[in-house]
Amino acid sequence: MKKKNEALGTILRVCKMVLKILCAFTICMLVIILTMQVVNRNFLGHSFIWVEELAGLCMVYLTFLGSALATLNDTNTRVDFFIRLFPPKVTILFNILTDVISIVFLGLLGKLCIKSMADNMNNLSAAMKLPVSVNYLGMLAGMILMILFFMVRIYMEIEKITGKDLSVIEEAVK
Repeated sequence: MKKKNEALGTILRVCKMVLKILCAFTICMLVIILTMQVVNRNFLGHSFIWVEELAGLCMVYLTFLGSALATLNDTNTRVDFFIRLFPPKVTILFNILTDVISIVFLGLLGKLCIKSMADNMNNLSAAMKLPVSVNYLGMLAGMILMILFFMVRIYMEIEKITGKDLSVIEEAVK
């Protein structure tokens, strides 16, 4: 069991690092292209037509990959003031319930996302001529990662109930 937790901790550490790098890259790209657009508009008198599309694409990826990272770190917004008033085991059960509800919601949303990807596979964006499905791909990737991370959190909550040592996994997600 300890080796399983160590392997899971390593996988989570790698996922966290990759997500941080992707989010940082996306933010840097946003800053660069938007700065370039402002300079071109204000000083050169023209603008690139593809910047708004790329900025929108970056925002979609940043939002969903950032949400996956927040899920991994357990830093999603959660109003748990009243839940924390209950005994620890009841609090754990509420956490499991909210994670299951989140998985169901993301699964339904993912199903709609896959349908939208299929419907828009041949539609191209106006300026960059990318398939519109590329936007939905970022959403789907983020949702799949969030579902996996919610499952890890459920596993951790169940292991807490049984009193198992999760220090390796907890260290990986901090």
